Amino acid sequence: MSSSKRRVHIVGAGVNGLTVGYALAQRGFEVVVLEKLGCVGGLARSFRYGDFAFDIGPHRFHTDNPRVSKFIESILGDEALTIERHSSVLLFGKYYHWPLRPHSLLRLPKSALVRCFFDLFKRPKFTTERFDDYIKSKYGPTLYEIFFHDYTLKYCWTDPAKLHATWASASIDRAIIDKRASMNTLFDTLKVTLMPKPVTTKFVYPKHGVDVFSTKLAARIESLGGRVVLDVDNIELSTAKGRVTSVSYGGEKDDVDVLVWTAPIPLLAEKIGLRKPNLRYLSLVAFNTEIDHKVGLDDQWIYFPSKDLTLTRASFPENFSPFMVPEGKSGICVEITSPGPADMEFAASRQKNIINDLEKVRLCSRQSILDIHIERVDNTYPLYELGYIEEKQRFKEALKSFANVRLAGRTGLFWYNNMDNSIGQALQLADELAPEGELQD
Repeated sequence: MSSSKRRVHIVGAGVNGLTVGYALAQRGFEVVVLEKLGCVGGLARSFRYGDFAFDIGPHRFHTDNPRVSKFIESILGDEALTIERHSSVLLFGKYYHWPLRPHSLLRLPKSALVRCFFDLFKRPKFTTERFDDYIKSKYGPTLYEIFFHDYTLKYCWTDPAKLHATWASASIDRAIIDKRASMNTLFDTLKVTLMPKPVTTKFVYPKHGVDVFSTKLAARIESLGGRVVLDVDNIELSTAKGRVTSVSYGGEKDDVDVLVWTAPIPLLAEKIGLRKPNLRYLSLVAFNTEIDHKVGLDDQWIYFPSKDLTLTRASFPENFSPFMVPEGKSGICVEITSPGPADMEFAASRQKNIINDLEKVRLCSRQSILDIHIERVDNTYPLYELGYIEEKQRFKEALKSFANVRLAGRTGLFWYNNMDNSIGQALQLADELAPEGELQD
């Protein structure tokens, strides 16, 4: 490697790591991106089986940040599709548009409607840091009981009373991706429900799968002389005098100028000798299901809060792009979470339940299933348990003793964000690392 440029080593070839890498390569940095998997994309990678393609759940680009929007457009080019959002939730055995609309509200059981109405005027005050108290104060006990409690317990594998209130704002913000359709209180929900016209939300999606964005970023990094190294089994970090001095991987050892870490925080603590913070991540298991006919729905994704169902969410690739499935067929990505790394035994033991659930919720019959591909994705969601803010802050304070290490991305920052937030944070980090950098073509 040439020593005439500043070197940045980036651990993780997800959307954030690749964005940082490309932005710094444009500014003259010598960039090395290290990825443990055999492909780029991280939590936004895609899986392909013949003519079927699946993402890890419903990924999409939606932002009101002009800089991020311009960056996405510049990377995707003619790969970009603009799609109208359609999503639903299954409640009381019926599918309702999400966010709720007037005709949906009228279909709710009358007992639930009456209780929600009285909750408008008798909601408890929020006086703790707990998720359940926050939801009850915003939406009332009724909506907490019929939706949030069971879905959260199933999704997080944790008593909602042991989750921090910020889990509510993070998960709700991700469900409601248009600020005009704000549902941050029960009054907001009523207002949205009674709007005379539904808000039309549009988002951008790559024609051939969300991983196209990361693949294009990796190619641009390499075109500027950078490296994207895949299948990195183990990374070792050497430290001295308040810095990470070198990184070893795959038989190579490089000197380090700057280290950007997008992998799990506890792993970094282990590598550099800091106390491991008590921060947990949920993992995800995707059952990528090939269907021998068109499912016939408009929804890109559907939520399933019922505790009687194993699945938590299902997404439909062809409703993001027609290029994702063969003509006349459909795909369903069924998601469940795992409280830790998801082994194959955990996943396989739930396949029978998933098939039963698909029939139960009327998405397909077992006879129409061509194949199911099980994919395990570790460390997918930071889990906002009570005390996580203090744990994260203690680690960040300790990390200040290493002057050339920066945290980034959803996993590295322990930040339940979306791709647009990750891109914005990556561009800001590049600005901080190279404020005087000259952009290259």
